Amino acid sequence: MTLPPVHTLCLCSGLTLFVVAVTYFFPGKIFMYFLSLTVGATIVNWITIIVTHLKFKAYCRKAGKTTKFPSLWYPAADYFCLAFLCFIVLMMTQMPDMLTAVLIMPVWLAILWCCWRRLAPAPMMTHTMQKP
Repeated sequence: MTLPPVHTLCLCSGLTLFVVAVTYFFPGKIFMYFLSLTVGATIVNWITIIVTHLKFKAYCRKAGKTTKFPSLWYPAADYFCLAFLCFIVLMMTQMPDMLTAVLIMPVWLAILWCCWRRLAPAPMMTHTMQKP
């Protein structure tokens, strides 16, 4: 028997209640602020994924390994995606309601980096890729 994810349901319900309350008490631009923060977080996540993919493929090439699932148009597709995401950030700077999120992004990334530096485990000395 599986139990429902009570903690997750409570967190999602609590966040929904918070957003509805904020939207009710502060109508107007609050939806745009939430939207801009969501878009900013999504852009940060995708940039992280793309940079990680580029580094992973470079590591595989250096180690002489091939991946099971080759990516189409690597690395051009990765760089195209990075350029597109930068274009989205540039467009966000042109919208006054989204400018706050763009300005907060570097601060948020600096906070994340500081936390990572403080809490990350010591790096492994060697890492070898095993054949499947």
